[in-house]
Amino acid sequence: MFTIVSVSPLMMKLSDLNNRTLLFSLNYGLQTMAGAVGSLFAGQLPALFGNILHVGPTDAVAYQAVLITTVLLGTTALIPISMMKEPQTPQTPSETDLRTTSPKSGLTRLTVKLAAPNFLIGIGAAILIPYMNVFFKDRFQISDSLLGLLFSLSSLFIGIGSLIGPRLTTRLGGKIRTVAFTQLASVVFMLMIGFIPSLWIAGFAFLMRAALMNMSAPLYSAFSMEQTPEREQGFVSSVMNIAWQVGWSVGPYLSGLVQVRYGFTPLFITTTVLYLLAISSMWRFFSDTENVSTSVATA
Repeated sequence: MFTIVSVSPLMMKLSDLNNRTLLFSLNYGLQTMAGAVGSLFAGQLPALFGNILHVGPTDAVAYQAVLITTVLLGTTALIPISMMKEPQTPQTPSETDLRTTSPKSGLTRLTVKLAAPNFLIGIGAAILIPYMNVFFKDRFQISDSLLGLLFSLSSLFIGIGSLIGPRLTTRLGGKIRTVAFTQLASVVFMLMIGFIPSLWIAGFAFLMRAALMNMSAPLYSAFSMEQTPEREQGFVSSVMNIAWQVGWSVGPYLSGLVQVRYGFTPLFITTTVLYLLAISSMWRFFSDTENVSTSVATA
């Protein structure tokens, strides 16, 4: 969690208006793809180390070797971090808080506005997305191998989507427009998953939903950091992550109760409503703000 909170302010410091969107998107997409590759190889490592160390693949020693390998690989991240040089960049007009003359009260209002969509989407995602595998198994009697392929392709689509995000931002003329467009499109595909009785259509919709919804995440993070004074970016990043985690702390329990009694249909409807509320609140809060920032930057 310390790392998650620190990454956005760090990337904000090391980027500028020209490369920031690409940097945030690449970070998110490469993380997802690296996780998929790591998961693919992680399942083979206990058996590999078991053979090397002459123990069983489920022996504690084999798992210890996997954990040590994980720590060593994770430590290599310190190499590029040590090569980063933090610039003393002056704050540009487009990166200042243009909405308030009272920094403390203005920052509080801004933080609540930035965190509100995260909170709504966090709850909506928590009650449905972790159970997509259960939904596909129950609805379509899908095999485990096909289900695994579907989720692997989902990670690939998320990675590809993160590369498309910056270009889409340029085409649509702003991060908030792109976030709203991609999230609305993802809602359409999510409804297709829940209500179209075709495995192939639902599978395609599942991939598109994942790509579109996750494409918006780094764009909104970059926008949030741009609207926050530099000295407060760590705090705002923390609050936004807490808002997301609060949703995930209560969502699974509620989802379990609904699944047992009513199935998945109410969950798809509830998640749709929460997503639409998040999109509309974000648009109401920030659609004009981005227009102001763009006009200042190009003046």
